[in-house]
Amino acid sequence: MRYKKTTRIYAFAIFALLLSVSCVAAASIGTELQGDKEARLITDSKTLSHQAEVATNVYSGRVVNVGSIIDEQGRIFTIADISINVVLKGDLTSQITSIKYLGGTVGNLGLTVDMRWPAGDYALPTTFDLQLGQELIIFVDSDNNVLSYIENPFASSIRSSLLSQGLQPTTAVTEAQGYAFNWNASQRHTWAYLPICFTLDPDGTADVAGTSELTAVRDAFSTWEGDIFSGIDFYDNGTGVHLTYDNYNVEIDCNVVGWLDFGYYDPAAATLNWWSDGAGFYNITETHLLFNDRYTWCIGSVSGQCDVQNIATHEIGHWLRLQDLYDDENSEQTMYWRESDDGETKRRSLEYGDINGAHYLYPIENDAGSDADAGNSLGAANTVTKGYWYIGRMCYFPSHTDTQDWFKINLHSTDRVMIQMMPASWANFDLEVYDPDGILCAFSRSATEGETEYVALDPTGAAGYWYIRIYAPDSDPITSSGAYTFRISNLPLPLSEE
Repeated sequence: MRYKKTTRIYAFAIFALLLSVSCVAAASIGTELQGDKEARLITDSKTLSHQAEVATNVYSGRVVNVGSIIDEQGRIFTIADISINVVLKGDLTSQITSIKYLGGTVGNLGLTVDMRWPAGDYALPTTFDLQLGQELIIFVDSDNNVLSYIENPFASSIRSSLLSQGLQPTTAVTEAQGYAFNWNASQRHTWAYLPICFTLDPDGTADVAGTSELTAVRDAFSTWEGDIFSGIDFYDNGTGVHLTYDNYNVEIDCNVVGWLDFGYYDPAAATLNWWSDGAGFYNITETHLLFNDRYTWCIGSVSGQCDVQNIATHEIGHWLRLQDLYDDENSEQTMYWRESDDGETKRRSLEYGDINGAHYLYPIENDAGSDADAGNSLGAANTVTKGYWYIGRMCYFPSHTDTQDWFKINLHSTDRVMIQMMPASWANFDLEVYDPDGILCAFSRSATEGETEYVALDPTGAAGYWYIRIYAPDSDPITSSGAYTFRISNLPLPLSEE
């Protein structure tokens, strides 16, 4: 915990810490740099109204050029040139103006910044990373500096047209799967080396007594690490690194979590990821997680306050490079783009999309404790025995499909067994049993998600290896992905044989 200083709010305003947004809900914060101010993305209608009043000129324009630079401190900024096509207020002083924001790519190095947005009557979805052809409304002061901007709400059809002509977005996974991640051609953003070490700023926040906020952050890391079907692994490096306005946006050879006053409300938190271009992937090299200390933080559900673990769990998803979700059907996912700052705690846990996304980015196969994927055919079946609960996993992903697992068990002719299989609550998996000759002899095929499948088996006269097939019957990214458990147990013998 630390003492809040009200004077730092005004001192921070002098540094003009301003906001902007990159692709898939990524945004930026940064200080004034060499006289060039960063533009702030407008995130609520109160700010929109205010900016319309204070701006000397308001324009509608299109992005005609985008490029990134790296400064002497190693910070990466993107500069986008905007061609003005409509004057909404004031006079046209220049046909071209520019927007600058933290984040971008220079050579094989990159910086991505993700934000956590609280819900509210005035909150608006964030925009995409500025791309060629994107339509914006921008607010300009008397010196022709861009004060702020917002994506033109009427530009969706224009963007769709550009995409149809070959302009590809940087996220290639649809939200229908309940998750999204950075993707460029065949390359994805991931950590190449595990475990991921993290260090906590011991100052924490003055809103929480003791060091409970640091415990809550650790609990959020444990939530992601606790899934046995992903390779996610974190290492707690303790405390010691202090986040400041001088080091939060530069690489310091440390993945650090801490609190800073952003100088304004929205967003509630931000994650900065540095990465380098590797062979077939973008290797994340460093991450900073910043909680906005202008908000009031708490542990648990307190009206009008932000629960630390609730927001930390979402932000750690960004550490792993899962992206924000915008579709209403994903509103219960931890990676949904905004949460309530009114005591919400439901995003402390992971939902099916969060789990499946983690499985995709950091896969590990351990079907039935084999440290591998179970065989995908009768001839490659994994051996199991009676009396144990086994765990397996299915996944239906764009470039990796594993929708059937085969197992075998050696049964005597006098055995009578029950095979029981329980899928994840959102998944629909079926169960089939084949005799030693490979002939299908029994099955259980419920069409209901989360439904347990049962098969009672009496192998009289057919001793040997019997085969069990657990599979996803549908080509659906949600119902065909997830974990399952199964067990083969003895059934009581008929009365005549007791």
